Amino acid sequence: MKKLIIILYHLRSCSKYSKKLLMKKSFSETGYIILRNAISKSLIKNIQSEIYNLLEIKENTQNKKYFKFCNLVNNLKISEFDFIKPIDAYLLYKGLMEKILLEKKLYNSIVNLLGKDLAFDNDYSITLNLPNKDSPKKNL
Repeated sequence: MKKLIIILYHLRSCSKYSKKLLMKKSFSETGYIILRNAISKSLIKNIQSEIYNLLEIKENTQNKKYFKFCNLVNNLKISEFDFIKPIDAYLLYKGLMEKILLEKKLYNSIVNLLGKDLAFDNDYSITLNLPNKDSPKKNL
């Protein structure tokens, strides 16, 4: 029991490097990590605004816009995929998906788990660079 308490104490007061190892261990054990406040509030508001504009939601307050959006989602006449697809394409076009992935906390966590040798592609994937290619564009 004494050993466990000592280990827990050391884990609590561990260095930044050890915390990264703990995150990896947690990810490898659970298959996920939880990042709090990984995307800035200003970017979230920007994305919301762009989605409201795309869907032509013109209410005068954020609450009314949100309820109008929820009403649209709850009364879909098409599949959720067909509803989301143009929103996703628009966010990609506006560069907002890239901004999400480049948010410091999210980016650092992805790099910590997968390494820096990453490339972003807009077909719902993250591509690893291949060792025998000098550019991620040549991975196709």
